[in-house]
Amino acid sequence: MSALAKTNAPALPGQTVQQEVTYSGLIVDAGTLAGIRGAKVILSLAGATPGYTDSNGRYSIDAPPSSKVIRVRVYATNYDTYDELLPPGANNQFADIRLDVTRAVQGQDAGGNGKPIAAPTPSKGKRESSQSRGLSGTILDVVTDLPIRGATVTLTIDQEEPLHRETESTGVYVFNKVPANAEGVLRVTAPGYQPYDRRISAQTRPELRTIKLRRTQQ
Repeated sequence: MSALAKTNAPALPGQTVQQEVTYSGLIVDAGTLAGIRGAKVILSLAGATPGYTDSNGRYSIDAPPSSKVIRVRVYATNYDTYDELLPPGANNQFADIRLDVTRAVQGQDAGGNGKPIAAPTPSKGKRESSQSRGLSGTILDVVTDLPIRGATVTLTIDQEEPLHRETESTGVYVFNKVPANAEGVLRVTAPGYQPYDRRISAQTRPELRTIKLRRTQQ
C-alpha cells in the first residue's frame, strides 16, 4: 500500500486548506497473484470511507494523514479476512496484500467478487517496508516443552482493537505485519494454564519467540 499527499480546493479567506492523503494498493490472490475484484478495504483513519478494488485488484482511499499506527482490514468473498497493523506516514510503501482462499473453497474456483482474474502488471517500486515486520513465536508448556494447542494470543497496540491468533498443534502464532517501533501488550491465555502478559517493544521482540506457560494449580 502506498500513500500520496494531495490537497483539496484552495481555501476561502479565513479558512485553512485540508490536506488529504491517497492510500492506494493492490489486493491479490496469495496463490495465483491475480488481482481480486470487489474486495472491501477499511482503514482505521478518521474520515476514511471503505474502498473497493477494481477489476485489477487496485483500490484508493482518500483521508487526512495520520501519525498513528494504521489498521487495515480487507474482506473478499471466499477469502480469509486480512487484519493487520501498518506503520503510518504519507511516504511509506507497503507490500501488496495477499489473501488466502478460505479452506472451505480451496481447490475450487473462488467465484463471485473474490474470483481471481488475469494478473495485472506488477507495480514498480513495491517492496516490504523495513518499518514493518512479523511478530511470531511458539507457545510451550514450561515443564514438558511441548507445544500448546488452542492458546489464544492477543496483541493490543495503541488505541486499536486487539488482534487475535489461536495456536494449532505446533503452538506457533504469527502476526504478519507489526510496525517495528510499535509498543503495546501481548497476552496469552490457554485452558489449564496461567495467563501470560508482556509489554512489547523493539527490545522485547526476541523474548517473545518462545513463551512458556505454567499450569494452574489443581
